[in-house]
Amino acid sequence: MQSEAPGPSPTIRSDVRRPARSAAEALVSLGLWHVGAIRRLQRRPVARILAYHNVTAQSDPVFGLSTATFAAQMRFLKRHYRVVSLDSVAEMLAGTRPWVERAVAITFDDGYEDNYHTAWPILRKLELPATIFLTTDYVGASGGIWLNRLHLALRETPLDRFAAPKLLDTGLAELPLRTAAERASAAHRLVDALYRLPPDERKALTERLVEGLEVDLAALSPTPSALRLLSWDQVCEMADGGLVTFGPHGCSHSIVSRLSDNVLREELTASKTTIEREIGRAVRHFAYPNGTEGDWDERAVRLLAEFGYATAVTMRRGLVAAGANPFELPRVGYNGSHGPTLGKRLEDVEVRRALRGRSY
Repeated sequence: MQSEAPGPSPTIRSDVRRPARSAAEALVSLGLWHVGAIRRLQRRPVARILAYHNVTAQSDPVFGLSTATFAAQMRFLKRHYRVVSLDSVAEMLAGTRPWVERAVAITFDDGYEDNYHTAWPILRKLELPATIFLTTDYVGASGGIWLNRLHLALRETPLDRFAAPKLLDTGLAELPLRTAAERASAAHRLVDALYRLPPDERKALTERLVEGLEVDLAALSPTPSALRLLSWDQVCEMADGGLVTFGPHGCSHSIVSRLSDNVLREELTASKTTIEREIGRAVRHFAYPNGTEGDWDERAVRLLAEFGYATAVTMRRGLVAAGANPFELPRVGYNGSHGPTLGKRLEDVEVRRALRGRSY
């Protein structure tokens, strides 16, 4: 494959907040929610798109949400919102369907096996539609997506420092690994540098890094959820069930704005045709890998429309309002929120602004 063009570094996002502020916000949100203030503040015709990844037995700060929290969030959505498909969101934007009050769409990125074993039964029980975005090179493959392998290797390594290959140009001769914060910083530096390489070269170098970190990921017991991906049989079973639709997250989990023209075309078309061939249904929605500002560009927007996609979702935070570009749709991160706190996020309402009586 051709090399990727240079581009801006991915934005490192953090939703970490001080516990006291989180507790205070939750209490205020609870009160505002129960008196109906939060919902009344959001008067625009909007849709909300939630972004998930793993749903696991226990929450994980990098890879997943606990099953209990996910189930509670789904019950909250069932009770207070109208959960719709991404097809419905596309139709509302196109003006071929009236805007649905309190509309929410549920999405998952990457295509983890726990979406089948854990999330899907909850969605079926509550009859909630969802879309799963697959990284197609990894469907049915063992061992996990390249960046998850690196994140886990850095978490598990016995080393307290690591000299990355000069090829990656991480900005440091040695990456300190003594604390969880240092390991997270090292992961962001290495992943950012790897995103600049051609997909095949990136995958091979990731394995060299994992080996250099002295971690045997296959020997981890139990295998982390972040390394277990859906099989095509599981994808087809969910697609046949009717509630879950599928779209591409690219082939190789590459940042599309960094791809050369030819590789960009290949990523957008091959991932789409692969899913359509396997499930026997048209694919209409795309999710940008990484998905923060600068991770997509005008070329991608133009090509997505040309190739028959209806929407593309980002990780830019916000709500989908009338007139939004269908190929730059914002989403809402789950953030482990419960009940009214999740509701506040879904209305994109800042509590402090609400208390000051400002309009939205």
